[in-house]
Amino acid sequence: MGEAIFLTLFGLVVGALMLAAAMKDYRNYKTKLDQLLKRKSYTKYDFSRNQKMMYFALTVVCLAVAVFCYAQKDYVTGAVGIATGGVFAGQYILSNKRGVLYYNDDSFIYQDDPIQYKQIASIETNKYIPFAFRTLITYSGKKYKISKGCEKIINEQLEKRAAKKAAFKKKMR
Repeated sequence: MGEAIFLTLFGLVVGALMLAAAMKDYRNYKTKLDQLLKRKSYTKYDFSRNQKMMYFALTVVCLAVAVFCYAQKDYVTGAVGIATGGVFAGQYILSNKRGVLYYNDDSFIYQDDPIQYKQIASIETNKYIPFAFRTLITYSGKKYKISKGCEKIINEQLEKRAAKKAAFKKKMR
């Protein structure tokens, strides 16, 4: 019985620590995002729904497995289910950070980084998995995983900027 209590406490502590770390990361993100959003007006594009559904389902499955395993007196697997449920619950919270793009005419905010369109070096598609996330690379070398929807919005904004620039050059002639 002592082993069961130890494993349960271990699973709870690990799950709680992972959840607390995710909550701290999200609070820091939210604070920085609120400061950035006060400076300029941005349009919000939220593509986190699927991520949230997946992480919620995985959290529920892990906790259900833990309950089932405890009922079967399999304390090791139950403790792993609790810890893993905490990890997935934390990822559910962080999907708000990874799953939202704020954009306007001259820049966008992804995760908690403001990026000007002129800083974009390229957007690459994974050649082995073309439907997967794209990699946005800035001239400074920083890489971001973005969704296909984000890529579409960013490309639309880049095209608008190019059209404005062309119209301005034409006007100056």
